[in-house]
This record gives sequence, structure tokens and C-alpha cells, in this order.
Amino acid sequence: MSIYGMKDASDLILVNKATGLVDLYIDYANATTSEWTSESVYATKKGANAIRWDGSRSGTLTVDTELFDFNLLTMVMGAEVTDGQTDIMQRAQGTLDSTRTIALGSGLNIDPATISVVKTKGANDPEHDGVPLFNASAAQNNLPRQVVGLAVTYNDTTARVDFSAVDGATAYEVYRDGSKIAETELNQYTDTGLTPAIQYVYVVAAKNAYGTGAQSAAVTLTTSAAGETTTTTATSTSQERIAAADNVGQVATPQDGEVTYTYSAGNITLSENSVPGDTYAIYYLEKANGRTISIKSDKFAGSYEIFATAQIREQETGRDELVQIHYFNAKPQSNFTLTQDATAPASLSIVFDLLPSGNDLAEFKVVK
Repeated sequence: MSIYGMKDASDLILVNKATGLVDLYIDYANATTSEWTSESVYATKKGANAIRWDGSRSGTLTVDTELFDFNLLTMVMGAEVTDGQTDIMQRAQGTLDSTRTIALGSGLNIDPATISVVKTKGANDPEHDGVPLFNASAAQNNLPRQVVGLAVTYNDTTARVDFSAVDGATAYEVYRDGSKIAETELNQYTDTGLTPAIQYVYVVAAKNAYGTGAQSAAVTLTTSAAGETTTTTATSTSQERIAAADNVGQVATPQDGEVTYTYSAGNITLSENSVPGDTYAIYYLEKANGRTISIKSDKFAGSYEIFATAQIREQETGRDELVQIHYFNAKPQSNFTLTQDATAPASLSIVFDLLPSGNDLAEFKVVK
């Protein structure tokens, strides 16, 4: 019988079992390791194993590589891939001169609403020195939307105000008869101590760091007679909703001496309160063409047939022959490891569970 030796990791061809088409070819693995296991149970005689029953065999295939393409990552992650414009977070840094302007550059596709400007401790020290500055030019666009869906459930002395939550809002101001009576982080508020049989008008406005959004359509009600605890729900009339369409928000007013900034045509300009020589970091999202790999919590890799090829060398003749290993049903494990190191290339380790197809796990073929 000939004696053989095998060297080098196998080249891998991955065929998608769902489509029958080749999804990936891997010729850059540092190592491929196949491991086969089977659980056995024994009957013993006087403490020694006497009879063995073998369970079904199972296996794993591990691929270790420092080189990989995006197709490999998407396969392991069960990810969706889209080509086109995507948002890229950028960071720029600049030191103010007498113009108090930091140029980000022309031709950038920046979303002004995403800009954050933060003072740093120095040109060579990126640590933040304070909180992000107020964006005066984007404040109006960043005000929260108008509150909708206002409904007030009331009896003789109590009114519960409910409304739809607003994206980006950090709190809500509740007004009764034109006066602010509460500020709440919840999209409801209970007003107590009302006088029976009296008319009240409620409105609500959402707020965030940029200011307060437009007030909602009003809800007008008359509380029940004294002692009446049965509740009634009131909502805005069509006339009140039409009147509220012209409501506008109110931009927050920076405190005296507070440094603010504006953005226009690729330039960040700080207010007169800023000091030339100070250094600022600017963060923003920029639209760029690229490929996006989206990892979903409920999406997982499919199953593959894997054909692994390598060469074996006969000891006596030195002749090389091709060996191909056919794994019938391989599924990447949901857990995988991508290691990034400042002193070494990133390494990727993928483990496939080798599952049976019928009763077949794998075939080893030597091509003469």
C-alpha cells in the first residue's frame, strides 16, 4: 500500500444548497481542520468495557484565514448586501484663526443635521473639553415634529392627557388654558385638582436640545358636574386641527456668552464668543458610494456543499496526486470570531457543522 503525505490548506469551493450555484471560492486559508466525533456507550464486565455501541458520527470543519473577501463575511453572517449611497461617519479637526472658520472641504455630501462640534483640549490632545456646541443653522430643522393624536379623558376633577410619541423628542410640555402646567418624558400626563363644570383647553408640544416643536391641535372640554366620576374622552375638532396647521416651533436661545456655530457650503463658522487658537473636533455623516453589509438579528447563514481540493505526494515515487474532499452538507455556525490586532493582520475563524445528507457526511477522492 502506498504511503502519502499532504501539505498546505485545501482550496474550497462552496455551492449554495438552496440554489445549486457556486457562491464562493477560497484559496487563501491558512489552515483547514476537519474533526470527526462519535459518542459511544459501553456495557462493562467486572468493571472493564466489554461491549461498545457507537452513536452517529458528526463533524466540524474549521477554516482559519487572515485574508478574506466580503462574500465570505456575508456568507458567515447570513447578511444582506446593498450597493449604493450610504452614511459614513467622519471626524475632522481644526484650530480657529481670526476668521473663526474651519473648512471641511467643498463638494462634500454632508447632512447638516448630523454635525457635532466639540472643543478639544488642544491640537495634539483629542480629548473633548466640554459638550457639543449649539448648531444654530440646523436648529430649526432639528426641532421635534408637532404632537398629534391628543386625547383627554376626564371626569369632574381629573383629566388624563394622552398623545402620540414624537421621534427625537426628549420631553413634552403640557399646557392648560395657555399656561404650561407640566413637563414630562412620557407621552401622557394626569392633571388633577380641576374644578367641576368648567371649560379647559389643553395643548402639548414636544421639545429637545434645539427647542420646542409646534404646539398640537387643542382639545377643549368641560369637566363633569361635581361628584361625577364616570370618564369621557375629548379630542380635537376639525376646526382646531385646521387652526393648528399654522403653528410653528420655537428654537432654543443659547445662553449669553455660549459659543455656537453655523454650517454652510463646507465651512463651520463659530460665533464671536469663540477664541482663535482653540481647537475643535467636527463629527458628521457624509453620503458616499459603497457596499453595505447588514447584519440582522434574525438572519443566519444557509447550508453549503463544500468541495475541498489539495495535493498528496506518494512517498515512494514522489508523484503528486489530486485529492478532493466532498462535504455534503456544511452549515456555518452562528458564532464566529473576527480578531483585530494593532500588531498583526485581522484573523477570521469560521467553523462549519458537517451535517449528514441522507447517511453521507463526506467523501475523500484520490484522482489518479
